[in-house]
Amino acid sequence: MHILIIEDEEQLCRSIAEGLRMDGYETDTCLDGDEGLELCMTENYDLILLDLMLPKMDGFEVCQAIREFSDMPIVMLTAKGDDMDKILGLEYGADDYITKPFSVGILKATIKNILTNRALLRRVYNSIEDEERVVQVYEVLPEEDNPQQGQSGTYQINRICHPAGSDIQQEITYRTASNGCYEPHH
Repeated sequence: MHILIIEDEEQLCRSIAEGLRMDGYETDTCLDGDEGLELCMTENYDLILLDLMLPKMDGFEVCQAIREFSDMPIVMLTAKGDDMDKILGLEYGADDYITKPFSVGILKATIKNILTNRALLRRVYNSIEDEERVVQVYEVLPEEDNPQQGQSGTYQINRICHPAGSDIQQEITYRTASNGCYEPHH
């Protein structure tokens, strides 16, 4: 997992990066909002840790700009702890908001929770996509116990179209096809 840390306090930035690397995360760091946004546009991150009070471009602006092109998780890290700042951070698109000072344990648990939830959502989304794939059938094969083609045949799936565009070979029975799971075209 690749995490970007956008934090202007150099010592804190270095400490967070070291702690995350010890847990197996790959990290990049930067000290201002402009550079952070540039990295987000050119690199593929699994999560961003974003300070709110940054030079050149504040965390709210960075978060809002990232949301224009990406849904990568963003956790705001800031000394601003009043409710209005937290609400604004979440409304600008942050997934979570941690107030400084914070424990490394809380930060790591938050990161793990967000990444686990994202992975779960991806699996659910992909299973929904699987159910909606377009199926093209190219021939009906007779079953061994019934040499007649037709309702007792087995449909050979030529290809299942999906976003990645790869071909998948699969067989289904006529019963499965006639129950509306697949629309046979032959």
